[in-house]
Amino acid sequence: MTTRYTLLSLLFAASACGAAKTDPVEPLDGVAITADEKADLPTSIRLLGSIAPGQTKTASYSNPPRYRAFKFGGAKGDVVSIDVRSTSGDDPVAWLLDDAGKTLAFNDDANGGLDSHIDATLPGNANPNVITYYIVFREYHQHRATFTVSLAKKRDLYACKVDADCVKVRAGCCPHLGWTAVAAGAEGDYAASLGCPANPICPKVLERLDVRVPQCGDAGKCELVAPDDIACGGRRLNPHGCPSGYECRGDALAWDGTGKCYQTCGGFAGLQCGRDGGTSAANACVDVPNDDCDPAAGGADCPGFCHRCGNVAFRCTYGTDWLNCRCNPAP
Repeated sequence: MTTRYTLLSLLFAASACGAAKTDPVEPLDGVAITADEKADLPTSIRLLGSIAPGQTKTASYSNPPRYRAFKFGGAKGDVVSIDVRSTSGDDPVAWLLDDAGKTLAFNDDANGGLDSHIDATLPGNANPNVITYYIVFREYHQHRATFTVSLAKKRDLYACKVDADCVKVRAGCCPHLGWTAVAAGAEGDYAASLGCPANPICPKVLERLDVRVPQCGDAGKCELVAPDDIACGGRRLNPHGCPSGYECRGDALAWDGTGKCYQTCGGFAGLQCGRDGGTSAANACVDVPNDDCDPAAGGADCPGFCHRCGNVAFRCTYGTDWLNCRCNPAP
């Protein structure tokens, strides 16, 4: 008789555990977070304390209240990794909330298992001086359970504020794979993320010269930009500069607008266009129209700038607008 009841109990438990799950999508926005252990309202979130990056904490769960939480500090742009695990077969569900209680991320059953895992980039709170975020969790079936909660903070390999925050690095394990831009100081982390072998076997492919320069884009991420595509100067928080051998020119600079980077040429050094093998390879060297050196009036070794005209002639008008140079059919 005892064996029969035990078997029935096991079958009932197996049936309950094998029941179809529906994702717990209940909104947590605005749910009260309290450290008061007596506040056992069914929908409240009991705060268990703080957790720091690199820490793992053990937490007991029972209902009520329905949720438990740890808080942590983080800056805008921080990349965090959160794990809520069980060693006894319980099923954790996890949320990441900002200081206002807004849901930023949610996970149930990560990587084909019952544990929860969240990777997220912190967006910053409405009040930038507040750095508090919350890891909220519960057992899926609201059964008693014991969980371990882990927090790790990763560096955003591409985050930047100004161009000086970015550097140019190899994009892969082999030279022919090209280049990319990452945050200065993150070169080692980026290289480690590639998982390159100690002695990679690379095909013998001629590497193409890449003259792009690292720049902090408008989205706050490092990127590579060709000199011809740089909007240089201007009145902005992050005014872009031109690489060595280029000058920022443009009439809009006079009223805090942006200009373009032009490769310099001519002068006493006799610099040639396309000397860097980049996009300016087919350019012609044209004298700067509005400087005090005029090759048509006895000037020698006048500095110039490179302009692409293909197979047609280049003609400039010596006026106030130095950009009044156009590609025209040969006369």
